[in-house]
Amino acid sequence: MPRKHIILLVHGIRTHASWYERAQQVFAQLGDIEIEPIKYGRFDLFRFLIPGPWRRGPIDRSEDRMLPIIDRVRKEGGLVSVIAHSNGTNVVATLLKESYLFKIDNLILCGSVIDTDFDWEGVSHKVSGKIINDYGVRDIWPAVAKSFTWGYGYSGTNGFGAPVKDRLHDTTHSAYFSKDFMEKYWISFFRDGSIVRPEYGDVEIPESPWWFYFFEVPWKWVIVALLGLLAFFAWSGGGATPDVSPGDGGDPTTAAPATATPADGVAPAPTGPSAETTEGPALSLACDRGSYVVNLDELGQLRSDADLVNTATWVNIAIGELGQREFSGDEANPRILAYMATAEPKFASDEQPWNSQFVNYVMNRAGKTGTNSGLARSWLSWGKDAIAEVGEPVVGSVVVTSRDGVPGGGVAGFYLGSAPDGGVRVLAGNICKEVSIVSVPESKILGYRLPSDWLGPAQ
Repeated sequence: MPRKHIILLVHGIRTHASWYERAQQVFAQLGDIEIEPIKYGRFDLFRFLIPGPWRRGPIDRSEDRMLPIIDRVRKEGGLVSVIAHSNGTNVVATLLKESYLFKIDNLILCGSVIDTDFDWEGVSHKVSGKIINDYGVRDIWPAVAKSFTWGYGYSGTNGFGAPVKDRLHDTTHSAYFSKDFMEKYWISFFRDGSIVRPEYGDVEIPESPWWFYFFEVPWKWVIVALLGLLAFFAWSGGGATPDVSPGDGGDPTTAAPATATPADGVAPAPTGPSAETTEGPALSLACDRGSYVVNLDELGQLRSDADLVNTATWVNIAIGELGQREFSGDEANPRILAYMATAEPKFASDEQPWNSQFVNYVMNRAGKTGTNSGLARSWLSWGKDAIAEVGEPVVGSVVVTSRDGVPGGGVAGFYLGSAPDGGVRVLAGNICKEVSIVSVPESKILGYRLPSDWLGPAQ
């Protein structure tokens, strides 16, 4: 009996993905394949082009829809492949980099906006089969995205090169969804693994129109430079600086220094003695002994356990964040900055404390109100006491531990049961600069908490 094979479809912008219907009809001829359309909602051109937190919406919603499917099919011994178009390719590329559990068999890209420098080798363990990129030399949108904004590339116009299997087509951005195209290039692959290539014979290989070279110019930087010049001239041509003198009631030699407050509300990284009052990297000793590693089977069991006690809503989200870590150098991991935005104080660098912020982020995504505090021990007064409620901690309880050498400090995370070494297994953020699972001695546990509206174990 053939293995069950699920194909996830991920669409692009400015659409509700009507091509899904045609794909389902075409793939119906392969009886052992089932199509699962992934819809993250209509995403407009403005949000696509302008960098900002709104770009996370399609990624997070797609992740929430795809991971349960992948988990279910894996348990059944089946296969999972993905066909992604346009912004859907960005969604998939981001999940391949960020999500511990996003592992698939085959990937087909079309109209791709992934950067041509994407590190495919770095995610090779997450795609066990082939990666195919159908690109069109007359597809203007990837070139526009690369030229006018940040975070995208023109692999949908020019291809990737090895290790991706590129297929050049003389076509535009959305010409991949005809019945003939799907049958010739996609059905053949999923039927027997063959990678059919376009045949041009004696005809000259198609190339992009000459005016596409206009988009080789990084216009985004030209626009930034022009806006900077306009801002400079506007500022330099503004009102004169007031002359503060003793006669005006002010003494410039004794004026108190001004304290600047960033317009975005993000506090600068703390420096000097005041920085010592903020909790630092969690469980530094774990860096010496190594994190507790779990395999996919164990994670699947943890998800099932959480489902039984009505904590799966946030446990699944927390597990999906495993592996998120701080970037080296000046660049900050945008996901960790998203954690930091959920609690006070807010920092502009991922090298600042984010342990309690991670728990706040997970709970907020699960529809729960967190503590809005960057202090781990703030969770000790949150919600209700799990021990008093059910007599023992349940999988998914927020657990708070003490920290060696930091009086009043702590670590907050999610309780995942007992570890093989007899300790308590905790999933937490800022463990050696990443989201990880560690074993903590039971003597360090300060408390277990559950949301105030927790309904108790499933009946």
